[in-house]
Amino acid sequence: MTQQNAPAEPQQKKKPIYKRIWFWILVVVVVAAIGGGVGSQQKNSTSTAASSSTTSKDAAKSDSKAKSTAAEGEGDVDNGNYHVKLISAKKSVNDYNGKPTVALKYEITNKQDKNSNFLDLNFKVFQNKKSLETAIYMDKTPEGYNAEDSMKELQPGGKMTIVQGYVLNGDSTTVDVEVEGTVDLSSGQKIAKTFKIQ
Repeated sequence: MTQQNAPAEPQQKKKPIYKRIWFWILVVVVVAAIGGGVGSQQKNSTSTAASSSTTSKDAAKSDSKAKSTAAEGEGDVDNGNYHVKLISAKKSVNDYNGKPTVALKYEITNKQDKNSNFLDLNFKVFQNKKSLETAIYMDKTPEGYNAEDSMKELQPGGKMTIVQGYVLNGDSTTVDVEVEGTVDLSSGQKIAKTFKIQ
């Protein structure tokens, strides 16, 4: 008897690793874990540096200058790649759910030698010590608001004024705004300002 060759099964081509969903999920988890570790190290080193700076006159002057810049709501963030100026925060029209909002107006200048990326900056707005959600508007919008402005790129040296809405979560008449870079957490550059809203 002669043996017949069994038909060979076609080999499936494997997708490259970067085209598999589990790879990207793993990348996101690793980046988040590294970011969390860097953030906690930054807090520890910041508190250690703050306690030792009280003994040095030069460090105290530097610290007071940084605090005054933060209080003014204007300065460089993301390792000096951006200059941000917090202009105003005013109570505005209701969002699509009828909830009251605050319109934050700020100015960004791209100080890099390449186009900006809207993901480089992290804006946080707080009321009653709780972060506020970004507002979604339907028919009425705050003056100067354009939903796409915060995602636009800026060329080197470009400057843009943006109005962004946030849903208020209480009766407090103040909101706290903080801005820092998202990629370079180690720089410690952060600006902040408290706005009285009415």
